[in-house]
Amino acid sequence: MATGTRRVAERHSKMMKLSPGERIGWWSAQKFDRRVRMRALVLGAVNNVRTKILLDTGANVSAVSESFARRLHLKRRTNSDRQIDVQGIGKGKVLTSSRETIKVALGWQVVYEFEVWIMPHHAGVDLILGTDFMIPAGIRLDPYNSTARLPDEVEIPLIKSRSAWLTEPTFGDRVSDGPAESLSIPARMIAELTLRRKQPSEDTHEIWVRRTKAWIPTLAHSSRG
Repeated sequence: MATGTRRVAERHSKMMKLSPGERIGWWSAQKFDRRVRMRALVLGAVNNVRTKILLDTGANVSAVSESFARRLHLKRRTNSDRQIDVQGIGKGKVLTSSRETIKVALGWQVVYEFEVWIMPHHAGVDLILGTDFMIPAGIRLDPYNSTARLPDEVEIPLIKSRSAWLTEPTFGDRVSDGPAESLSIPARMIAELTLRRKQPSEDTHEIWVRRTKAWIPTLAHSSRG
């Protein structure tokens, strides 16, 4: 477990328009196995609105909920000749012919421009990103280290529900905690990071603070004093 501050120069996100069938990063040299399904929640933004996003390798299409589409005032493009029915994210089959292009931000480096379906799904999140998004964007899930990996080894921490923290086992040798996004903290300023109450065993984990020329953290309190 680590925490700290970092001085960084001002950065600007770049825009990336995804094309169907394109393969970027890790996926460019990998064959996708549909028998292996992984799902994970991350915190991101859609058209500059922060929201939880479900990354699902078992879904071959991406969809935004009807309620979130209304909140974003999306202009639907409906084509009766181009429609799909989807199973597994609603009560029975969900039929839709409405699509729209949205801007999805994961992390701070890249904003993806991508076309999604609009449908009344019941996945518990506003946006589902399937393999039609993840493969062209070069995104892969790393549940062992509780991260989603983007090209150039950019890591996005996974998030879990409160009940999941209490019932699911801990995977890997790292504890994913702290902020859910990169922080740009000015010099001589303070940032407080709240850690979850359920702490890992002291037999397998220990708290540590990293100090270099770029990182100047101060540990105020831990369970050991």
